[in-house]
Amino acid sequence: MKHIKKFEDFLNEAKLNESEFQTLLNDLQDSIDSKNLDILDWDEEDLDNIARAEMYDTLAAELHDILQDDFSRWTEKDLTFWVKKMEKRFKPKLFSVFIWSTFKRRSQEIQYVESEIRDLKQQLVELDNDMRMEAGQKGDNWTDADANRYGEQMMAAENEIEKLNKKLDRKYWTKDITKAATKVSKDIIKILNEL
Repeated sequence: MKHIKKFEDFLNEAKLNESEFQTLLNDLQDSIDSKNLDILDWDEEDLDNIARAEMYDTLAAELHDILQDDFSRWTEKDLTFWVKKMEKRFKPKLFSVFIWSTFKRRSQEIQYVESEIRDLKQQLVELDNDMRMEAGQKGDNWTDADANRYGEQMMAAENEIEKLNKKLDRKYWTKDITKAATKVSKDIIKILNEL
């Protein structure tokens, strides 16, 4: 609590100035507001922006609730307890689900992967139709080489679909999500400890 030199001074100023603690928390709210949380591009490089938006929005909500309180009743112990509680609340692991959900819903990267999968599935349907049409036209002249040619193309498309489907799995992004959330968590805990 580096901003509070003596707890008695804190209590006296709290009575005179509506609340020293309210001022500290308002400063924290200003710090949140000053962060640029507008996410202009949604791709795999912007997970840190998504993590920041999710975690700072949560911190802002916590502040909104706490600012409704009557701080004349707060003690230094209450303040310390609140900071420690917030430190636990902002563990990266707790936010990974929210970050993944937002990323999956809004990411251009995810949308691109989903579009590629749709295109490949359509390509499989077209290959199957082409194969049937050619086999019908060739009749007895249809060969194993013809079947193998289509089979290889279809297998390549199926393999690509399988590869792309992995990118739609949260496990594929776990390392990047954890890294992004950890960076934001450290920033928030630093701000809280500077109260």
